[in-house]
This record gives sequence, C-alpha cells and structure tokens, in this order.
Amino acid sequence: MSRGLLDDSTLKLIASKLPNIAKLEGIVGPLAPDFISMKFNRESTVPIAAVCLQDTIETLTEARYALHEVYAHRIYYLERTAERNEMGAIYFAKFYSDDIALRLYAAAEHLANAIVAMLEINRKEIAQIRKLDKKTSLALAVGVFLLKQMPEHPISKAVSSLRDCKEWNETIDYRNTWVHAQPPLIEGMGIVWRREKLWEDEEDQNSQGLQAQKLTIRNGDKPDRTVDDLIHMTELALGKFVQTTEIVINFYTDLLTANGIKIEGNKISLNPFG
Repeated sequence: MSRGLLDDSTLKLIASKLPNIAKLEGIVGPLAPDFISMKFNRESTVPIAAVCLQDTIETLTEARYALHEVYAHRIYYLERTAERNEMGAIYFAKFYSDDIALRLYAAAEHLANAIVAMLEINRKEIAQIRKLDKKTSLALAVGVFLLKQMPEHPISKAVSSLRDCKEWNETIDYRNTWVHAQPPLIEGMGIVWRREKLWEDEEDQNSQGLQAQKLTIRNGDKPDRTVDDLIHMTELALGKFVQTTEIVINFYTDLLTANGIKIEGNKISLNPFG
C-alpha cells in the first residue's frame, strides 16, 4: 500500500472535489444491447453504442479514482506522516495524474466509438480521415467528421467545446508524449535529463585541424512542468470530459426513448406503443 489510511472527514473532503458520475453510471449500467436490439433493425449499430458507453463510464470511474488518489497521497505525505515527505507526494501525484491522462485518452476513444454507433456513421468515412494522417486518433477523426458534416448537432457542439478546452488538449498532448517519446520531466523528482547528446561542436578547429568539441557539464535539465501544473491540467480535463460524456449519454437516451424504449431511473423497458 503506497499510503496510510485517512479519516472519514478527509475522505469526504476529497470526494467533494471529484466529478460526480454516479448518475451517468446509473443510466448506462442497465442498457443491455440485446434488449435495445428489439427496437432496431438487424443492421443497426445503435445497440452497440450502449456497450461503448459502458466502457466509457468504466474508464471514467477509474480516472476518477486516480484523481482521488492524487489528493489522498498529497495529503498523506505532506500532512499526515511523521516527517513531511515532499518527494513522495510529488512521485505519487505524478503517478496517478499520469494515469488520469492515459485513461482519458482511452475514454475518448470509447466515446468516439459510441458516437459512431449511435449516429450510424459510415466507418469508411472515418477511416478515410484517419488515412490522411496516420497519427490521428479515432476521437479526433470523429470530431473532424462531426464538425464538417453536422456542425449544428448537439453532439458536434459538445465535441467542439471539448476540443476548445486548453487543459483537454494539453492532457492529450501530455499522454502522447508520455507514450511515444520521453515522458515530460516533472520538477521535484530529483535530477532529470533529456534524451540529447551533451557533446557540442566548437566554432574553431583544434591545432590538428580537426573539429573541436566540448562536453556540456550541468546538473541535469530543466523540468517541463511542476506537479501542481500537472494536477490542475488533468483534473480540469477530466471534469470537461465528464460534461461531454453526459451530453452524449443524454442524446442516446433520447434516441432510445424516441424508438420505443422507456428509461426510468436505472430501469429500461419496452414501450408497447412506441
């Protein structure tokens, strides 16, 4: 266990800072694709969206837990240990903030799949967008499609708002760097180095006519950001993505209702008159 126990009042304080996704869990949990399929033709992908939304919420639940542990570890190592342990607080805050960034990327891919399924978008069109840029995620490709083909749709507007969120974009960029290159350097983690050569060419040649070089000696490299920056970025990105997910889920439940599926609380049933 990476931290000690915290009292109930502290845990309640932490919980108050987290995005509340209990309502979304209650809505999405009972959405069974076999049940929904009864109201749609055999070729429809609308029922598949229910599974994608469940995957989205599950991943969001995990990201929310990671944010809880960011707060909990900082409180424990900075306020509850016999000796204040700043490096421990930074290490575990970074560990769990990294986890938020990674899971938010995955959650965005799940949500993009849900959108494609519920709107019955031709996946060949999405594939064509991705083919133009091999680095494009499914979420980004779906966003491009929505904004071009149906800009006034409520889901398109929600996706556009997410794409305009500075912290969301920074979080996805952070994740991409974390996965595909050297993870960003965080202040307070001791001496850190970038992946670059330390030998540099001098302007003049040496006495033998060879290119002179010098070795740069320094006490590590400057970090990219502080852990406080990282926490702020990921917690705002998480909150914004929860808002986006709520809009998509509300559209989906309205779609099901319009097709004869009654949703009351955490129960669904077929409307015989729908």
